[in-house]
Amino acid sequence: GADTAPDARRIHVPVARAMVDCGVYCDGSRLPGKYTHGAALQKVREIEAGGRSAFVWIGLHEPDDHQMQAVADVFGLHP
Repeated sequence: GADTAPDARRIHVPVARAMVDCGVYCDGSRLPGKYTHGAALQKVREIEAGGRSAFVWIGLHEPDDHQMQAVADVFGLHP
């Protein structure tokens, strides 16, 4: 009704729905395979534990605030 706050009616969609790309790069080259953002971060940690350089690349299409917060939580990002 009229007393309902706009955010109370919103449906939160998982971050995977906004993610259009997620890859792992090691020593400057993209590794084959598909990753969730959590699995990609784990793979980077494994690679870096072996002494090599790695990072996660993610592409998001029009993420909402909830989806951005989920990504920030996984990667330890702050505003």
